[in-house]
This record gives sequence, C-alpha cells and structure tokens, in this order.
Amino acid sequence: MSFHEFLELFSSEKPEKILTNILVKSNQEPLKKGAQFGWVMALEMPLSVYRDFFSNDDHSQEVVDESFINYYLADFNNTMKVNLVRNIDKLPESLQVLLNEAIWAFENDKFQICIPALFSVIEGALVDISNQGKRKEIKYKGGIDKIVVETDSTFGVLPLISISWFLDFAFGKSDFDQSNFTQINR
Repeated sequence: MSFHEFLELFSSEKPEKILTNILVKSNQEPLKKGAQFGWVMALEMPLSVYRDFFSNDDHSQEVVDESFINYYLADFNNTMKVNLVRNIDKLPESLQVLLNEAIWAFENDKFQICIPALFSVIEGALVDISNQGKRKEIKYKGGIDKIVVETDSTFGVLPLISISWFLDFAFGKSDFDQSNFTQINR
C-alpha cells in the first residue's frame, strides 16, 4: 500500500473503519488466492496461518486440498459441524433437512452426495441473504458484501471477504461448453 493510498483511507472513512480497510487491503491477495483454490478462511483459523499458506506460490491444488482437508478432518466436530449447525434454525426448513443430510453423508463417507448437497444449501442460503428470497436476477454475493460494509468487526470481516471471493469463483458465469475448467464452478 502506497503512502497516498494510506492517506486516502484517513480522509474517506470513519476512524473505526480505517484499521479494517488497512487489514483488508494488506490481506486481499491471500484471500483471493485461497478462494481461487476453493477454500475460504475458517472462522477459528489464525489469519497468519491462512495468509502465510497462500503467500507461498509453490503450493499446488493437491497440496492445498490435502492441507485443508486434513485441517478440517482433524477435529470435524469443532472445525465444521459446530459452525454448520450453530444457526441452522435461520435456514428454511428444506435447507435444514438438506444440511443435516449432507453432514450425515460426510460422516458416513458419502462424499459424492455431501458436496453437491452443500452447494445447494449455500446457494439456497445466499438467495435469502442476498435477495430476500427473490429468485429472479439472483446476485449471490450481494448480501455478504453488504454485511462486510456494514460490520463493525475488524478481524471478523476477513472470513466474509474470503467467502465473497469464493462466491465470485464458484458462482460466476462460466462457459460450460469448454472441456477443461481452469477455475472452480458449482
């Protein structure tokens, strides 16, 4: 960040947003790179671990996938399940059932069922968050981006930005006629 950009932050934002903006700008590249690999920053993961991991250009997709899978599997109940079911009652009932079945599928090694089911849960939740349930002209990440702008949290904004980047890649427009995808897409 140049000194000029740094000064712009002070003149254009409220004082409480300055630290958040600096934090976001200084971590934007690792968050974006992680999303391109298909992984978002976990809520309980230290920022330095995530940032350092995606600052290393030597990591292949296989290394990234293996590292994150091992991280989540080491303690599935605390790293994933608790976070998935904490606010399950905020989802429509049909998505609650699907999320519970996706968790069951995962715990029973039915991964080819689990992953598509979770994408359906994500997509359904995003329709409610970003479009208040309106299914016409869906903008998947609008709600997340609005929360990022309105949040008073400094470090809590980073996982949200990580999710926003992931949504850009996972739900972006793609040419489904091509034979080899270079980016993830649902």
